[in-house]
Amino acid sequence: MKFAKKLFALLLATLMMVGLLSTTAMADGYTITVNNSVEGHTYTAYQIFTGDLEVSTGVLTNIKWGANINADALVSELKKDSTAGTAYPLFSIDGVNPFAAIPAYDSSNPDASANAVAKAISGWPYYEANIMKFADVASKFLNGTGSNSNSTVAGKYVMSVDKTGYYLIKDTGALSTDGATDYMLLINIPDSQNNTNITPKVSAPTFNKTVHHTLEGTYGKFLDSEISDAANDDIKTGEEVDLSKLAALGTSNAVWFKLEATLPSLFKNYHQYHLKFTDELPATLKPVPGSSKGNIYLLHESGEKKFLDAEISIAEKSDGGTLTGYIITLDFHDIKTQLTGVNFNLNDTIVIKYAATLEPGADLGTASGNMSTATMTYSNDMNQAFDADHGPNSSHDGLKTGTLSSFVNVYTYQATFTKVDSATKAPLGGAEFYLFRNRTINQGTKDYYAVVNSDGYVTDWTINKTDATKLVSGTDGKFVVKGLDALSYYLEEYKAPSGYDKMKESVLFTISAPVENQQLTGLSMTVDAITVQGDLSAGTVTGQVNNTAGKVLPATGGIGTTIFYIVGGVLVMGAGAAFVMKRRNEA
Repeated sequence: MKFAKKLFALLLATLMMVGLLSTTAMADGYTITVNNSVEGHTYTAYQIFTGDLEVSTGVLTNIKWGANINADALVSELKKDSTAGTAYPLFSIDGVNPFAAIPAYDSSNPDASANAVAKAISGWPYYEANIMKFADVASKFLNGTGSNSNSTVAGKYVMSVDKTGYYLIKDTGALSTDGATDYMLLINIPDSQNNTNITPKVSAPTFNKTVHHTLEGTYGKFLDSEISDAANDDIKTGEEVDLSKLAALGTSNAVWFKLEATLPSLFKNYHQYHLKFTDELPATLKPVPGSSKGNIYLLHESGEKKFLDAEISIAEKSDGGTLTGYIITLDFHDIKTQLTGVNFNLNDTIVIKYAATLEPGADLGTASGNMSTATMTYSNDMNQAFDADHGPNSSHDGLKTGTLSSFVNVYTYQATFTKVDSATKAPLGGAEFYLFRNRTINQGTKDYYAVVNSDGYVTDWTINKTDATKLVSGTDGKFVVKGLDALSYYLEEYKAPSGYDKMKESVLFTISAPVENQQLTGLSMTVDAITVQGDLSAGTVTGQVNNTAGKVLPATGGIGTTIFYIVGGVLVMGAGAAFVMKRRNEA
């Protein structure tokens, strides 16, 4: 009796138990309430041990095997050593299996093995590895249906139990995206209502997709200093990537995506952890092979990176032979093997970055927004035993998983310019321009010139002006550029309309798309300090570019012909005067 009191006093101190202690004896008909239970989950209580409860001290005495455990099989499993080939991780206290010396189960004296097992686990802290390992093993040898719910209220799940005892509470219902519930162990110490409360430990991963380094979800700022840390060692944090380096990856007109994930706080309790990322891009966002090289890593809270041995795969989607999009996949299978030896902790983030080029024909404005959606599939049952068949070539059939999704829009815009006479505002055709932009860091060190296709879409940027596209105003004075970002650009006049001066200075224009609460709230373009509101839904903005007519200057290098006209006029006038005077004299 004294041993049993001491044993379960210590067990009580180390297990999670909530509730008020009553000083009066309780009758049968107890309940266990799971507080903050997860919607859609079902909980079942299985009695491992039974006995007499001294309510005032919370001590279980006269310990016997409970109604819901196959004691013979459990004891046999617990006694196995490292050579027995058990499927469960072995128990080890100072290098010794604490269950090795317990007596084998004897139906004529079952209490002996029950007390020996209880003694072995009595000093283990709740949620310490060994006690959770014990729960894993015990869960394989449960008998009967256990005690299920007799009523459910908001945030609570109530189970009826016939007697007091030591219970394993198992989540036996459907698992949802909010994460799995780990096994719970407790002695039901009833309150004045014959109820014992327990709160499950539930943890879930997080997942988010962003357009890298852009608040408003636009593209093309080229501020990503980590295009490939493995390949571009000279790129420093915060520096802008040179287009020549981007061009080597084919990403000089790139959109950079970033996927970020954190793992559940109970990650260590999983036997294996399947983690798969799937990102679906529209046909207007073409993924760049090799862009994820050096860009898949574990980011420690300190900022230190540990690169993971992984690479995205790219597949095309089509409908009737027509390209409809791309599927990006990264399957870690069991990421616990990847995180071995990298000092993983729960504040770390798994980061995956890769590029896609904005293709001609991309949707303009917010009406469509070139949306792409990424999904993370993850293990969602920490109680599921490791299955060696779930290897790299497995379909993962049978694994219980949850999913999280995150989407982004890549917005792009069209600018329509009208070339006009600065005085009359009449449209002028035949003007030729280059479109360029300066670096957004280290202003003026290098210009990027636009390469534009016949439909007006920017298809690339080049540091070589000779490779740039000339934009020509039509008879209505208009020319159009599509695929622009909310940035500042310049128009450099290459050839002025006939009879007009070529502009000496490039024209600065800025497209603005303000953001509030992560939503675009407007669209405008400013040209020569004049701001015109655009159509955000259609993604269109307009502006005027003025040209000044040339001056008529005097000719030089000779007396010219004017003097002859003047002299001729004088002679004619003189001849006329002489004729009139002669007629008068004759009269």
